[in-house]
Amino acid sequence: IINGSSTPFYNIEFTGLNGSGGGWKFATSSATSTNHFLISSGIATSTSAYLYIGGNFLNSGGFIHNSATTTFNGTTTQSILGLLTGTSTFNNLEFRGATTTFGANASSTNFRISPNATTTAPASGILSISGNFFNNGSFNSNLSTTTFNGTASQFATGTLVTKFDSAANQLLNTGFYNVEITNNSATTTFAAAAST
Repeated sequence: IINGSSTPFYNIEFTGLNGSGGGWKFATSSATSTNHFLISSGIATSTSAYLYIGGNFLNSGGFIHNSATTTFNGTTTQSILGLLTGTSTFNNLEFRGATTTFGANASSTNFRISPNATTTAPASGILSISGNFFNNGSFNSNLSTTTFNGTASQFATGTLVTKFDSAANQLLNTGFYNVEITNNSATTTFAAAAST
């Protein structure tokens, strides 16, 4: 068991002896990696509270979210790579850093972009959300499909349309590209104007 509540880690890398894998589990308290979080082999089980990551996330083994909120809060560009769906899906994802980019298809329960944060979906890929989508920052759809696939009521709120930033003289791509709703069990509500 890894207890990360008192002192943050810099880099965290999980790898078994000679790449043979293994299993690691965080204690229930929150944990922080101020730089990279890497699973080279084996399975890492997150804390059940908050997991803060200041650098890149790479999963080449297995990641069990343990109902945690994974927060990307770096001050420079961050990448999320590797296995990010199926048994390695995220629970709650929160983006508080400068810019975060997905390099592969990804799945989460809730998906939240904080003010001043920019999140880029996987290029021409799929971003699956089984909970709610909150965008108070900037969402770059990157020609991707955002799929709402929950089994209970879902909603999307915040800035969901592409708009023009006159101060920067550029378009802010905060709308969706493709939207797919496969939630046949309950309603999916857009609580604000949205564009694709």
